Amino acid sequence: MKYYVTIEELVSKAFEVEADDACKAAQITERKYKCGEFILDPGSLVCKQMMVEDENNISATEWMEF
Repeated sequence: MKYYVTIEELVSKAFEVEADDACKAAQITERKYKCGEFILDPGSLVCKQMMVEDENNISATEWMEF
């Protein structure tokens, strides 16, 4: 039987942004992220988890940290 295993990773990194308020800081950060100025390093992994589904999508596991 075939199974499909989905892996999800969460990475995190803090970036310093100067802005008039939090909303503007979020806008600046999104723009810089989209244009490649803010990059998250592969080494900043916070957590990883997986889920297993059967080929017929009849049964699936819960997300499991590994």
